Amino acid sequence: MYLPDASIKPYDFSQWRYNPIMDSGEKVWRGRGRGVPATARVSRSPSLSTGSSGGSVTAVSEQFAVMKVSTDSASAAESGPRTRGRSPSGPTEGRGAHRGFKHGEGDFPITRTRPTNLTSKKGTAGSPIDLLVNFFVLKKATAWSLYQYRVNFNPDTDFKKLKKAYLRQHAKTLGAYIFDGGSLFYTSNAYAQDPIVLVSTDKHDPTQTCEITVRKVAQMEPGDVTYITFYNTLLRKCLQGLKLEEMGRNYFDVNAAINIPEYRLSLLPGFVTSIRNHEHDVLLCVETTHKVIRKDNVLINLDEIKKRFSDDAIYRKAAHDEIVSTIVLTSYNHKTYSVTDIEWKLTPKSTFDMKGTQVSYADYYKSKYGLGISDMSQPLLLTKPKKRDYHRETNLKQDPGPCYLVPELCQMTGLTDAMRSNFSLMKELGKYLHQGPPGRIKAITNFMNRLQSTPEITADMKEWGLEFSKDIVKCGGRTLPAEAIIFASTPQGQGPHKLDEKADWTIAFRSRKMLSCHQLRTWSIIVPQRDAVNVDNLVNTMQKVSAPIGFTLPRPVTVHKIQAPHAGNYIRAIDDLRKTPNELLFVILPSNKPEPYGSIKKKLSGEVGMISQCFVAKNLTSKGLMSIATKVVIQINAKLGGEPWSVNIPLKRMLVIGFDVYHGTKTSGGKNVAAMVASYTQSHASYYSTVSFYDTSDELSRCVCSDLMKCIQAYREINNELPERILFFRDGVGDGQLETVIRTELCQIKQALDEAYTKQQTPMAKFTFLVVTKRINTRLFAITRRDAENPPPGTVCDDVVTLPERYDFFLVPQVARQGTVSPSAFNILYDTQNLEPDKIQRLAFKFCHLYFNWSGTVAVPAHCQYAHKLAALTGVSIGTEPSTNLNYKLHFLYI
Repeated sequence: MYLPDASIKPYDFSQWRYNPIMDSGEKVWRGRGRGVPATARVSRSPSLSTGSSGGSVTAVSEQFAVMKVSTDSASAAESGPRTRGRSPSGPTEGRGAHRGFKHGEGDFPITRTRPTNLTSKKGTAGSPIDLLVNFFVLKKATAWSLYQYRVNFNPDTDFKKLKKAYLRQHAKTLGAYIFDGGSLFYTSNAYAQDPIVLVSTDKHDPTQTCEITVRKVAQMEPGDVTYITFYNTLLRKCLQGLKLEEMGRNYFDVNAAINIPEYRLSLLPGFVTSIRNHEHDVLLCVETTHKVIRKDNVLINLDEIKKRFSDDAIYRKAAHDEIVSTIVLTSYNHKTYSVTDIEWKLTPKSTFDMKGTQVSYADYYKSKYGLGISDMSQPLLLTKPKKRDYHRETNLKQDPGPCYLVPELCQMTGLTDAMRSNFSLMKELGKYLHQGPPGRIKAITNFMNRLQSTPEITADMKEWGLEFSKDIVKCGGRTLPAEAIIFASTPQGQGPHKLDEKADWTIAFRSRKMLSCHQLRTWSIIVPQRDAVNVDNLVNTMQKVSAPIGFTLPRPVTVHKIQAPHAGNYIRAIDDLRKTPNELLFVILPSNKPEPYGSIKKKLSGEVGMISQCFVAKNLTSKGLMSIATKVVIQINAKLGGEPWSVNIPLKRMLVIGFDVYHGTKTSGGKNVAAMVASYTQSHASYYSTVSFYDTSDELSRCVCSDLMKCIQAYREINNELPERILFFRDGVGDGQLETVIRTELCQIKQALDEAYTKQQTPMAKFTFLVVTKRINTRLFAITRRDAENPPPGTVCDDVVTLPERYDFFLVPQVARQGTVSPSAFNILYDTQNLEPDKIQRLAFKFCHLYFNWSGTVAVPAHCQYAHKLAALTGVSIGTEPSTNLNYKLHFLYI
């Protein structure tokens, strides 16, 4: 086990004592000594401890340790008055409209994954490249420190608004501070007097006084997570100083709205920000974002639905399906809410209790906001209380109750499926949503200029001794060597196909054959009667493109025509065709809507266990049918077990696994789906897949272990031996979930591997576990003579913006056809292969070439992409575990 290095100083847990008074179901400790938060929650493990107190460093093995210290002290800042919560059934203005600050993106447990014996996580392979990153350095005054103080009030009060008002009376004496409304606040200068005794008066009753005692607790160490909480708290105060509106987790500029009147839409530009310790400095990350606001309100949508359905029951069901689970924006306070239900029995004439008086919703909005409601018969919308609503005042367990909204005062947000299918609309939105590197850099630099040109913000930052750099951060990266795609050998002796800077090899299929092809003997087509006339042309085109790439496609055994493209007709056709031997059913669908596609996949993949290929009818007459047919033939070969292409993987006897989860829906019975896909040959172009369902994280861990054993067994059956190396890519894990993955999944995987290899009396496999994250806010830009542009595929950044406590790097595997490319983050949680950083980085890049649905690189290793496809298809369409007949087939591929 190892502890954080000198840049991350651990707490001295040996001097901690347990305070039973503060124990509320979780071990809460009171620290004595330097660098210890006064109230810090410490994660404990029953089997591991350090020191007599039980310790707080829990180790998975000798390879890494996890230290988690989360404090609530700076989660809220003094940001003006806060209204008391009204009756649970009252309107929404008091539900979080004025609240303290929540934790920033960077305020996560410190999860150390960097081995102490790793001298450098920087690679050397590839060509150097100069990069810009969307970060700014946070500069601190010399000898800057953060001090923590405890505040006691006499007489005591539970009303945070009153506490903050008492403290504000002594702003000149206290200087710059952050107060959470509870018992702690922070300042950058230690007070000469300790303790400080202050007296405040109640502005409503001057005869009432309150004595305030401010006593120093500790000087925080630079490595404390409290620092990051403080930085993000101060940043949120700056964003409010820019008059930005908080919507959800981000801030948006309502005054800079981009109106698109022809589509009754507007775009609100906004920013995603976070501050965190990075390799050499504390950095502020700034990323642009947009929120789509529709001009129509919920009432207009309800009226349009009502026009389509005369029956009241059908109308209510249609309204429920369309409105529930959507995000709405209230026009009076610009807050977003998720609609959980429609309360048909309540209307704006209904009343709620407001300070002991029954007030109607219509009267409330008229008196509070001056807003009149035109339709008094409209139903109200029920929304689920947000987490922050549970933190009203000091009673953390108080139930805020239901929250109701008036549809007429709620704007719809986001895009409907119809809007997304509107090419003209999406093209217009793309002008703003898909910003290229120059536009994105300009936006974030303008944000920083605006931040530094606002007098109130600069004065506040100066008082704290802090300042943001004006220039965007520069760092060095590397572009890995281009890979060569391996196809089948040819009589002409052609070698692997060399890739260009676009990392695309579509053109290679004009002259190169697939690496290996499955011999398809019998197949049938199911087609609606109205589209049957174009089937011959499709088959002829597929045969035409199949021969040059080495695939033999015979004529279909049967062309089964159905009268109407309904799910029931497709199912009956499948039952009829099961009577004849078919390796593949080719199904032509009327559109790409979930039905009847879901029913077909459920039948063929879940029950019958037969490979299927779906094809949308509109492509039968497409001008690009030749190109579409080529992709379909490649996909069919991959589904049947063929290998379209490969890349050179130097490591031998290695099992590579991708793992992802899909969160449950009604289709999957409310359960989550865990999917695992593994390659078991040296070419890593043949795959085994398995699926499990789970409810809790414990069940997920068991699923991971059991599915891993299935993958190892599949490897053994094919190769007659156990793998000597295992490379595990885990997708879909956020920063806040890393500790859970380490403590549950990774621990149980190690134990299962130990048992499996010990039972077979075989040396333990060398094991590497990586977490892959796609949805990140980091952006990399290549510096050119003219302007910034997207970096080329294979660009790696493993310094400056990486984290000092982790073994991590950023990789740009793919080309962005529009906008700014998004890198993928790789975090090595565990490694007994002792692979050099160069080797891990190059392996990750190599596997991004093996996704057979795209003749180019993808954002994550192909194994992760396959697992994502399998989990989504199972959760959305199949609903049960696919047939075991398909375990060795990529049956889940779809374009």
